[in-house]
Amino acid sequence: APMTAPVKPDRLMGKWYVVSNIPTMLERDVENETEEYTPTAWDEKTGDVKEFGVKFTSYPRGSEKPRTMRQDGRVTKKNEYSTFWEVRPRVFGIPLPVWLPYIILDVPEDASHMVVGYPDRSYLWIMARSPKMDSSVYAHLEQRARDEWKYDISKLQKIKHDQN
Repeated sequence: APMTAPVKPDRLMGKWYVVSNIPTMLERDVENETEEYTPTAWDEKTGDVKEFGVKFTSYPRGSEKPRTMRQDGRVTKKNEYSTFWEVRPRVFGIPLPVWLPYIILDVPEDASHMVVGYPDRSYLWIMARSPKMDSSVYAHLEQRARDEWKYDISKLQKIKHDQN
């Protein structure tokens, strides 16, 4: 279930370090994975971010060459909390004609971490504003992912970060 407290999308913009994930095909065996959100459009009534660009960067294990993928993102109006987002992948700069749904599952008041899931529970991302996350915070999020949000945490892979 998504968060039932309002999320201010502008607080989630900027760089995130992927601490662990249930990986997509493109995220298997990667290191130094980051996501960077950049606002591109704002809601005229509220001033909140409503559209954003996403830049995924990762390094295939053992490689010094980064792999970058860009996506378009938008906050949907499926609930009043702004916790349903969609992204549209780009291939060679061209947007694909499909929007993929994501749910913001957890963001603390200080926006120091964020947990994002795919609605069918096939993918999950635990992210932080720095490459390292306090182990007790991580353990709590992992437990919530299993017990509250019903993700198979045996599929989580921790992401090694040794670059900025």
